[in-house]
Amino acid sequence: MGKYWVIMKNRVRSGFAYRANTVATLISESFSFGVLFYIWFSVYKGGGQIGDYSLGFMIFYYALGKISGLLIEFYGVAWNLAEAISEGEFTNFLLKPVSIIKQELFIYFGNFIYNLAVFSVIILVMLFYILKQFGYLKLLAFFLLSINAALIFFFIFFLIGAMAFFFQRIQGLSFLMSLVSMFLAGKYVPLDVLPGAFYKIAGVLPFQYISFIPIMAFKGSLDPAWVLRQYLAGLVWILVLYVLTKIVLAKGIKKYEAIGI
Repeated sequence: MGKYWVIMKNRVRSGFAYRANTVATLISESFSFGVLFYIWFSVYKGGGQIGDYSLGFMIFYYALGKISGLLIEFYGVAWNLAEAISEGEFTNFLLKPVSIIKQELFIYFGNFIYNLAVFSVIILVMLFYILKQFGYLKLLAFFLLSINAALIFFFIFFLIGAMAFFFQRIQGLSFLMSLVSMFLAGKYVPLDVLPGAFYKIAGVLPFQYISFIPIMAFKGSLDPAWVLRQYLAGLVWILVLYVLTKIVLAKGIKKYEAIGI
């Protein structure tokens, strides 16, 4: 296990060594938030409304989604694995006692820790606001559901990266899935304001557990039974995605060993 802790620490160090990427991310996320804030403000000012959401909750919804996204949405999960496969570096995992899943998971944890440190001031301000407006029980429910969110995101994009066993280039697929996942996770608008057909589709897919479900812990009064149901449903999706990951890896390794990539 010690080697994986070293891998995680190295990811944290590399993050601080290449801080320009973080600054660029912060600027782009702030800009997109500003654009949507302007759109929503204009809608509500003109007498419109988005579902049964107040303007204040919509701003909170999107701000919290942005902050949690900075922590758990690391698309490098797909890119790193795809690069290792296409460049032949995956051979190292066949020759050494290293689990590719564990390695990428600890890199993912390292990215989480790095962003947690870099955006600590923003996160603390949000935590203070949540505790003041919603209380610690809803915050605990959000944390519980967010653990599932992180693992579901990891396995979805690990699977996308593993597609490099079967396709020469997966950049387009990765970009497309990042857009699809943001939409179906409720990153742009809450899923329950979508037309019925779209909402039903989103409701049977795992993406909703990445953002929409955790944030819904703050809407209305706290329902422990609802939180438990959503948590258990998230665990089922994690198990399903993990099994799919093992199956795809097994098939991909057979192809990799047979013909090389």
